[in-house]
Amino acid sequence: MEGTAFSIEEASFDASLLPEGSRTPGTEAFHRAVTDYFQKSYASMGGQLSVVFAAGRIEVAWEPAAPEAPAMASIGPLLQQRRFDEARPLLETLLQLQPEHPVSGDIEN
Repeated sequence: MEGTAFSIEEASFDASLLPEGSRTPGTEAFHRAVTDYFQKSYASMGGQLSVVFAAGRIEVAWEPAAPEAPAMASIGPLLQQRRFDEARPLLETLLQLQPEHPVSGDIEN
């Protein structure tokens, strides 16, 4: 899985996605709320997320977990906590990346 990076103007971010009181671009409350928004959006994917504010722009970068980290290491805890909605896209991605993996045959819909 490849990482992703993008940049947008603070003023063009859809402020309606943020809580009231944190919708003014450039403010500390706006920066915290935008960072929380992206952290929640990428939480189920694991890896490293960076949200940086500079010169009126929001710089977002996400990198997947290190290749040597077993995929089930991030999926297992979600399953144990019965957070199936978060685990499902990760399991589906794992199945696509490793269709011949012995565990893949054990996964049923």
